[in-house]
Formats: sequence, C-alpha cells, structure tokens
Amino acid sequence: MTRTLGKYERFIGIDWSGAKGPSLKGLQVAICEPGDMPPALVPPPGHQYWGRTEIFHWIVGEAQRRRILVGLDFAFAYPYCDRNAYFPDSNGSPKFAKELWQAVDSVCQTETEKSLYGGFLYRDPRSPFYEYFWYPKHKGAHFEGKRLRRTDLACLNKTRPSCPFKCLGADQVGSGSAAGMRALHLIDRNYACFFRIWPFDHLANSKSTIVEIFPRLFLFAVNEDQRRLDHTGVTNAVLNRFGSKMLPRGIKVKSEDERDSIISAAAIRSLSSDIGVWRPEGLDEATRLHEGWIFGASNKA
Repeated sequence: MTRTLGKYERFIGIDWSGAKGPSLKGLQVAICEPGDMPPALVPPPGHQYWGRTEIFHWIVGEAQRRRILVGLDFAFAYPYCDRNAYFPDSNGSPKFAKELWQAVDSVCQTETEKSLYGGFLYRDPRSPFYEYFWYPKHKGAHFEGKRLRRTDLACLNKTRPSCPFKCLGADQVGSGSAAGMRALHLIDRNYACFFRIWPFDHLANSKSTIVEIFPRLFLFAVNEDQRRLDHTGVTNAVLNRFGSKMLPRGIKVKSEDERDSIISAAAIRSLSSDIGVWRPEGLDEATRLHEGWIFGASNKA
C-alpha cells in the first residue's frame, strides 16, 4: 500500500507551462521549509525566466542534497479507466502511465527545441496520437472533450477540471501535461535513485517525492475566486488556511503564476502530514497504475 514515510526537508511548488520556448514567464518556483514560515519565490539562475529544462535539473540537484516534496501543476496521465485505453482504437496506445510517459517523450524527440516541449504530440499530423487532441488549428477526429480521470471526477464537487486532451483556452492543461510527461519520463528513467513519483511508485523514506497538484483546489479551500486580481491578498488567505505565516510586509505577488507556486508549496507542506491524503478514497490499483491522483483531491465536499 502506498504510504508516506519519514520527513521532508523542503517543499517545492512549481507552476508549470507547456508553452514553446527555452524560457517562459509562466514558469514559477516557490520553496518553503518545515514549520510555518511562508514560501519564497526562487529566481531563475542567471536570467529573467525559468526554462523547463532548468527546472528539471534544479529539482534533481535539490534531491541530491536533501529529501524534498515537489508539486507539479499538470496532469500526470491521460484518462484511461473510462475506456480501458488512453487512445481508444489506436494500436500504439500505451498500457500504463510509465509507458505513456515514454511514448510521449519518444514522439516528441523529433522536436528540434531542447526544452521539453510537448507540442509535436498534439500539433503535428505525423504524431500517432494527433487525432485525439484539440488545439487552435485542429480538432482531432477522436477528440472526446468529456473524458476525465477518476481524480478529476473527484474534484467536480469543488471546481471544474479540464479534459487533458484539450490544448487551447485559458483553462487548458493539455500542453503543459504533454511537456510534463516528458519530464516525468526522464526522472523515472534517469533519476529513480533520488525520486518516487506518487502514486505510481511506492514511497520510500530515503527518497524525494513528486506529486501532481491542482492549485485551484487550494483556492477553493478558502472560497477564493481564481480570477481575483489581488494576488497578494488571495495568497495570504490560502497561506493562513494551510498553517503558514503570511508573506512579509512589502512582498507583492505579481501574477497568478507566482501566486499558484507560493500557495502550492505551503499546501503540500501542510497536506503531507495527513496520512489520508496519501491514501485517498478512490485510488484503487487500476487508477494508481494508469491515471494517478491529484495530491489533496477528495470526493468529500
């Protein structure tokens, strides 16, 4: 049974991005230590914005020095349990989440851009799964916009998750998820000695852990409108809800991306001590192996 062991020495909230480019304004990183001090944003090394590859190497470096819990804001897998397949009627449809990560990375190896970009998966007709996605220039013949994972369904009493095959619109998670699955594959293939990816892997008290997060759930916990422009006020409300001190006076949160990384770091710190979060109702073996689970998601109202 999946369980949490030992203590984490640092908590990291990452607001991810699937956009194309070597460095991206939407990528934000925040960290906090055990206790109740507020998280702090981590500036990118040497330039204005983080890149996905830089974040990847940075968290590996962190895990080499200490045991960390990392929350990443993208879907760790596509829906499977509803149709017993990620890509129904495709001969090449992977059977398990880790096979899916490998397939996504393999398809995207043709990308000339070395930034863990996942666009080839859903934008290029040469992709074997092209017809399962919807992005601005093409709606695939096999796209099913109502497909959700079991963990997404568990969030419906709180918020409205987006279908991960959808790669357009402000609420889309598809592009970030494609890029993120590439990162998960590289971690699983090359750095399993440092990391466990929950809930696909059973946890170990000597290893760092990566979990999927959905920052909108943390906003829901304090009934905050995610569109509210007072990002600092919203951030402090969520920090208070999750047992953190508020941001120091004079610190301003300038964007939703900064807000989401900060509140995520504090939330996973708080939630990590709750054994029920690691054993959510609905996380059976099929869901664990095929779809995963959002950290903190629950069927309870």
